[in-house]
Formats: sequence, structure tokens, C-alpha cells
Amino acid sequence: MLAGEAEGLGLALFIDDGRLSYLEGFPIEDGVFPVFPPVEELS
Repeated sequence: MLAGEAEGLGLALFIDDGRLSYLEGFPIEDGVFPVFPPVEELS
């Protein structure tokens, strides 16, 4: 699993056999996010 975060958002990438198998976005603060942030904002 790889994980990253941007302002207010956590992102987890699950990789099986070298391929992306699952992508999960979740709020890390109260609230909801309407869309994923641009890739450049993820760290």
C-alpha cells in the first residue's frame, strides 16, 4: 500500500502483483471533499 495526503484528504493506493488494485480517498478532517485534488498537490 502507498499512502499520501493533501489538504484535508488522505489517499491510499493498493497494489497487487505490480498493478493498481484499489484506490481510496478519504477525508482526514471533518467534512467531505467533492473531487480529488490535482496530482501535483498530493505528497
